[in-house]
Amino acid sequence: MALSAQRLETLLRQMRGRRLAIVGDVILDRYLVGDSERISPEAPVPVVRVTGERVAPGGAANVASNVAALGGEPLLVGALGGDRAAEALRQELATHGIADRWLYSLAGRPTTTKTRVIARGQQVVRIDEEDDAVIDAEATRRLGESAAEVIALADALILEDYDKGVLSPGLIRTAIAAAADRGLPIVVDPKHRGFFCYQGASVLKPNRRELAEALGAGADLTRPEQFSALMARLGVRHLLVTLG
Repeated sequence: MALSAQRLETLLRQMRGRRLAIVGDVILDRYLVGDSERISPEAPVPVVRVTGERVAPGGAANVASNVAALGGEPLLVGALGGDRAAEALRQELATHGIADRWLYSLAGRPTTTKTRVIARGQQVVRIDEEDDAVIDAEATRRLGESAAEVIALADALILEDYDKGVLSPGLIRTAIAAAADRGLPIVVDPKHRGFFCYQGASVLKPNRRELAEALGAGADLTRPEQFSALMARLGVRHLLVTLG
């Protein structure tokens, strides 16, 4: 059944005043914008003269900013480094009215940062600064405590996984158990590494490529009859596959 504009507007209005616990990989998106008129003599790459720079919340922080824009209250749990990127992200979250009290600083680990160089409206290159190793037991414990705290206040739980190591199996179990105890909807945006760790979720939302990679070469996503068995294997109530 098609979703009418009126129904969509009704759903969006219902976001107002809702508290959403968002647990996952927090990212700083950085954009260097400029122009390019020549090729480097050192390598066959464009020389970009940067004339502007901006930053934006990325990953789970982007989800939080979208919730805030819709009138909801995001309760964001994640990890940052002790670096300038962390300061920039905290400042950007503040401009969106998003609390950073549940963001845990990990010593010796950089804030995940994606820097995109844009010339003449086209992305020339993306530079990723990250440590995607799974967080250790102490970080899992600390983030688990924060997750339990915000879930106790929330109307729903979102787990936002970008394979950057924050959603360890232990943290996933803690968050899902806390939300299930309160009967909250649990929505998961998964990635490959932890794809089968989300048993008990209300909705699992991979894109088509992520689902195919997780299931292996034998998967046939054109056969709808396979999805009931797939949901049973994943241990989730609903599966939403985006085609992008």
